[in-house]
Amino acid sequence: MALVDEACRPGPCESDAQPSIFSLWNLIIRPPRARYEMSHMGPGKFMAGDVAVVRRDFEVVNPRGHTLQCSIFEPHMDGVGDQDAVRP
Repeated sequence: MALVDEACRPGPCESDAQPSIFSLWNLIIRPPRARYEMSHMGPGKFMAGDVAVVRRDFEVVNPRGHTLQCSIFEPHMDGVGDQDAVRP
């Protein structure tokens, strides 16, 4: 009794399918990097419920020399009820 389907033995069947299988694999495992502008990040200050939140942007250089663009969202302690904050 054969454990491998005759139609999928190594050969033309496998070599034809490999490029599409690896393309699918790469889309899942290594999706394309998103490209966006800082304006896509939204307002730098907004309200989350009753708390004013401010976004702080900064850069980090990793050991490989790549510059990473980073953002951190923090509560703005002086901004409770802040009139400049954008409300969703």
